[in-house]
Amino acid sequence: MSLLVLFMAATVGAADPPPAPVKAAPDPNRVICHDEPDTGSRFNKRTCMTQAQWSDRTAKAEEMQRVNSQRAGLGVTQSAPGP
Repeated sequence: MSLLVLFMAATVGAADPPPAPVKAAPDPNRVICHDEPDTGSRFNKRTCMTQAQWSDRTAKAEEMQRVNSQRAGLGVTQSAPGP
């Protein structure tokens, strides 16, 4: 009888999916370091910024890329005035 109860308890617990892990929001003050290529050098340059600074840098780069893509599509060029 006790073997049957243990078997039923084991199968009931196995059928329930494990709870999904709760992801905490990233700490904007956490310092993150990346190695970036340094032009003219064989060595990488280490850049350390907070999560907020990395996010801001990424957002600005994406905005610049969007603006440049729009300019290229519209035929707008940055050239010096002619004589």
